[in-house]
Amino acid sequence: MMHASLSDLLLWGGVPFLGLWAGRLLWAETPPRDEVQPRSFGSFFFLVLGLGAYMGLMRADWLGPYGIGLFCGFFSKLLSTFVQVAASDVRGREWFLDGRQLRPMRTVMAGIPPPGSEGTTMPLWIRPGDTYKLWIELGPSVRPDEQPISTSSYPKSVIQLKVALFTFANELQVSGADVSEFDLETTESESPPRDRTASSRGLVPSRLLDKRVAFLVKAPARAGKHRIRCNVYFNNALVQSRLIYVRVRRLPLMIERFLRSIADPLRELSHRPRMAASRIDFSLSRTLDPHQLEPLGSPRLSMILNDNEDGTHTLRLLGNNFKADASFDGMELQDLTDGLRGVLRQTAWGSREPWKAGFQYRYADLNIEKLESDLTTLAVKGYRFFDNIINRFIDADEIKEFTDLMKEPGLVQLALKHSASLVLPAAMIYDYPLDTGAPRLRLCNLFRANMSSKDTFLGDTPCFRGSCPNRDDLEVVCPGGFWGFRHSLGMPLSVAKGTSAPLVLECASGPHLAIAVSTDPQFTMRAQHEIALKRLLADDGWHYCATRNSVPHLLTNTSVHVVYFYCHGGMSGSTPFLLVGQPGEAGITRDNLRSWKVNWVKPRPLVFINGCHTAALEPKTALNFVSGFVETAKAAGVIGTEITVFEPLASAFAEDCLRRFIQRGDEIGKAVRDARLTLLKAGNPLGLVYIPYVVPTLRLGDSVDKPES
Repeated sequence: MMHASLSDLLLWGGVPFLGLWAGRLLWAETPPRDEVQPRSFGSFFFLVLGLGAYMGLMRADWLGPYGIGLFCGFFSKLLSTFVQVAASDVRGREWFLDGRQLRPMRTVMAGIPPPGSEGTTMPLWIRPGDTYKLWIELGPSVRPDEQPISTSSYPKSVIQLKVALFTFANELQVSGADVSEFDLETTESESPPRDRTASSRGLVPSRLLDKRVAFLVKAPARAGKHRIRCNVYFNNALVQSRLIYVRVRRLPLMIERFLRSIADPLRELSHRPRMAASRIDFSLSRTLDPHQLEPLGSPRLSMILNDNEDGTHTLRLLGNNFKADASFDGMELQDLTDGLRGVLRQTAWGSREPWKAGFQYRYADLNIEKLESDLTTLAVKGYRFFDNIINRFIDADEIKEFTDLMKEPGLVQLALKHSASLVLPAAMIYDYPLDTGAPRLRLCNLFRANMSSKDTFLGDTPCFRGSCPNRDDLEVVCPGGFWGFRHSLGMPLSVAKGTSAPLVLECASGPHLAIAVSTDPQFTMRAQHEIALKRLLADDGWHYCATRNSVPHLLTNTSVHVVYFYCHGGMSGSTPFLLVGQPGEAGITRDNLRSWKVNWVKPRPLVFINGCHTAALEPKTALNFVSGFVETAKAAGVIGTEITVFEPLASAFAEDCLRRFIQRGDEIGKAVRDARLTLLKAGNPLGLVYIPYVVPTLRLGDSVDKPES
């Protein structure tokens, strides 16, 4: 009697449970909706077969304790499912009853994690050749149980963001749109959330939909770890660039479902969304605070050059209604940039070789014929560089659209990621149409006239406003065709982990400048140069040192807005250094910044390196040293040079650039560009050698840390 009752109990305990799952499978066999994939009829067949076997076992006399185990197992599974549904913000009762689901792992979620977090959560794999939905979540948290963005100290405002995906050959590819624009509110909205996906029911908490966008991506045919790049822009300024990694695996479907049946409940109970592994390799901001992002301005064009870790580089461009990318062999791009720097060297000292003792400065005086010859040589090389680069991106029919975009002056951002190994000489790009094979090229007559006009600033003339009347004359070289003379360029380095690039240097008590100089007698213009710079400041704004031993105190115990090095440089093996003080003193290397505990907090100054008579500070060798000021010392940015400079050029450029930045309050990109034009008007084109490793809109002024009440 007892045995019969136990068998009946096991029978009627198993039947409802299996019937419930059978109902789910039958429900799944109805016509699919949206992207939903029905389960196969074979699954239902095996379930019915299993139910019959179960009922037969219940009637067997030998079942005994095993039947009790089945009874406990079935109902434990049922209860655990109810617990998962009750505890999860992602899956509800509708999910449990509705078996019509997306393909396995159809949702791939990548997110921008909290400030300082570089990582990801659970590992993920997808099936070769299938198309998936890639979620990009923007905000300080990707955990579904946490609150949306809350900036209670700020008024409610909206950030207009653009998310763009860039692909790699033979890896994850985008199916459909690869750019998404949307508004992100900085405080929780009272309006209903907007669903930006074709079918998100049962997968994403509704309150998070306003922080997420979805793209369709297709997995490659081969298994392995594959990448896709996600860039986030604010008004076309690149804020963050991230590599997303996804594991592609080819597993038997039965094994795949079994493994996921184990992993998914664990994720649900731990409130961990499925996330793809990712790594940030460029960042200007770890937050999406509009009060920090607004000073970035609105670049006409944003570029980032990435090392693909296989000997190639990819240049990625984004502007208004324009997006493109192209890959280059590493040596090919290096040869192009070396060719441009070789022409700069020839212009400065008459040889394309790196500087060495004995080379003489060619621009000690004004010579219009020499200027015309050098500008022509620079333009030919710059236009060929432009042609080599742009042909990789766009068709001939689209060239006009791109050149029209870049025609008028504007901001141009060339972002440099962590461990950048190559810096494009963007200032030397020449994009006015030119017949580089013409027997004789001549200098623009309108430029000549404005150059000789005493009261005319070149930046206000048509040549540099995008409306030169000779722009389409293929045998005329107009200096307005150089990006460095027409645009405000910025090549910001990626900031250190957990920080954001300062965009405004607060100076309520007036600007302060720290200057470290070489006292080498070869610097014959140093005394006058110091006097000219000191005039830019109040008496208490001048901080000076002329020995290496005093540099640590200067960098760590003074609160300044600009740190200026006027000195020599050198190389110790492969390590570049600066030489401050008397000849023979030890050099200053990148590691000294850490050992001296140089860690600027507020203000975080702009560093200006005027390295005279040295090849050690060219980008090819000095970029790692330059980046130390940003990554280790937390500087706002660095002004460096493409090639070595001579004292007349160094002093003239620095005085004009810092006068505009410190006294007039110009943004640094504009100050650099206008200082170049001041030199050009004096007959010297070598202002193009200066590189602003900084956000071009950096300026002195009030802090943006807290908005005005």
